[in-house]
Amino acid sequence: MSKYMDIVNFYLKIIPRMLKEGNLLLPTEAQAAREHHVSRQTIRTAYAYLARAGLVEGRQGSGTYLTGLLPKASQNSVMLLVSTDMEYIYPELIRDIGRELGGKGFSFRVSVTGDSILKERNLLNAMLENPPRGLIAECCEGTLPSPNVDLYARLRQLGTSIVFLFGKYPNDPSALCVKDDNFRGAYDLTSYLIQQNHRHIGGIFRADTCQGQERYFGFISALRDFGCPLPDRSVLWFDRSDLYLMHKKQDTDFLRTFIRDQLMSCTAAVCYNDEIALALMRELRSMDIRVPEDISIASFDNSYLRHADEVRLTTMSHRPHEVGNMVSRMLQDAMSGRPVSSVEIPWTRVPGTSTRAL
Repeated sequence: MSKYMDIVNFYLKIIPRMLKEGNLLLPTEAQAAREHHVSRQTIRTAYAYLARAGLVEGRQGSGTYLTGLLPKASQNSVMLLVSTDMEYIYPELIRDIGRELGGKGFSFRVSVTGDSILKERNLLNAMLENPPRGLIAECCEGTLPSPNVDLYARLRQLGTSIVFLFGKYPNDPSALCVKDDNFRGAYDLTSYLIQQNHRHIGGIFRADTCQGQERYFGFISALRDFGCPLPDRSVLWFDRSDLYLMHKKQDTDFLRTFIRDQLMSCTAAVCYNDEIALALMRELRSMDIRVPEDISIASFDNSYLRHADEVRLTTMSHRPHEVGNMVSRMLQDAMSGRPVSSVEIPWTRVPGTSTRAL
């Protein structure tokens, strides 16, 4: 066997331990040559071999680093647990995560929990049999403590790096998480409406997600800070059962009732997302209430749905592909032993024609 392959095999054996210890920097060519009693050219050839295998990368002026991949391809699997893969933001998000991780040599598989803690538990138990290298997980019923935190802890003990997406369980506070800065986003969006001279502002928020509760808190805090009336009766809370009726039965009675009984005193409304905002605008139109002439509507996500109506939504946005890329890179850092901490991604307002100044 050639000398450079001896060096390659040496690193193939110790890379798992180096990653576990967070030791990512390989010795310089000169240091490795002295340590192994070979020429620098032999080390250079060995490092080039490891680079072609995707296991190391050279950084100009910094050195040669482990990429986070393990030598056996079967050990580089990543799982994604999401509540659904059908709702409007998820297909692009899944593509972004798959593209980022696949481009770095990780295999990638998606499982859907249906927002069921029982199905989540079954999926996590199955993972314990052959733990993945990494796991990106979306909480089920994320506003509630989860009975499945014990299984996430067991997976961590077995070496699985875990990053939660959009929020984490309240009984797992130290978990890594990539989430939206929902409080600040809703505060800024509500402030924008107030600056357009709206004072009576309603809201529609999802009750069974932490995003919904955080957006409500930003909304209500802005109204308080600007001295606007607090909308005790002009807030609608919805949940997945309402979404089921809307998606499967085209039943939007919960929105129609809200408009009739609670929204008529408002000149503007902040919506949980573009999907709810679009459904609300269509219900308003069916009741001969004009947007934005009679009521301004603002929302979150900057999805394709903001262009689905003749009135273009004013909405809050992230940079394209930001969420998927961020969670993928954080997971890679965690799998590579780099220091990581949870992050909140800021929102930016995208003006549309669904809002106007009074």
